[in-house]
Amino acid sequence: MDDRNAWTDRITGDTVVGEALALVPGADAIFERHGCSPRLECLQEHLEEYSLVDLSLTCHIADTDALVADLRQALAASTPEQRAAAPERAAAAEAPRARPAATTEGTEQRPSRRLAAPTLRFDLAAEIASLEAEESWRRGDRNARTLVQERGLRITLAVLQAGVRLHEHRTHGPASLQVIAGHLRLVADGAEVDLPAGSLLALEQGLPHTIEARDKSAFLITLA
Repeated sequence: MDDRNAWTDRITGDTVVGEALALVPGADAIFERHGCSPRLECLQEHLEEYSLVDLSLTCHIADTDALVADLRQALAASTPEQRAAAPERAAAAEAPRARPAATTEGTEQRPSRRLAAPTLRFDLAAEIASLEAEESWRRGDRNARTLVQERGLRITLAVLQAGVRLHEHRTHGPASLQVIAGHLRLVADGAEVDLPAGSLLALEQGLPHTIEARDKSAFLITLA
C-alpha cells in the first residue's frame, strides 16, 4: 500500500541531498529554482553527506525552509507510479542501511565517520585543513562538513573564502555561531555584528540573517 504521508515525511531539513534528488519527481528543477544545481555544484560524496539545511553553506540557496517545503509539496503531489519508479537511491533508503547508525556513508574522499556517540572529540585545525584540501574548496568558495548529528543537536564546520556572502536565511531552531579562524560579519534585524576569530554569537530560532566573510574564515554552527 502506498503511504503518501510516509513518503512526504522523508523530506526534512536533515534529509541528505542525494536522497531528496532520488525521491522527489522533478527535484533538479526545484533545486534550480532555488539557485542551486547539486549534481553540478557538489561532488558525489557531498550529495551523500550534505543535508538540505547544509545547502546555505555549500550552495547559493537563500531559504532552505522554502526549498524543503517545495520538495515536500512535489512529493505529496506525485503519483504512486512516480514514487514506485524512484531510482535505486530511494529503494536503498527503504531498506536497512549496511552501515552503523549515526554514521556517514563514506566515500573515496570522505571516509565513513560517526556523527553520534557518548563522546566525540575533534581536532578542529585538522578538520579545517581537510575541508580546504577537498576539490570543492579548491574550485569554489566554500565547504562544510557535519561533525555531530543526533536528536536535538547538529554541529557543522564551515569554511568560506574572503568576500563570500551567505544570502539571508533562517535557522530551524536556536543556534550559535563560533568563529574559529578569520573574520565574519553578520547582519540580523538591521544590526551588524562584527565577529573576529574567537567570537561566539547566539541566534534565536527563525531569525533572518546574512553572513559575510571579511577574511578567509572557519566557523562552527550549532543547531539545537
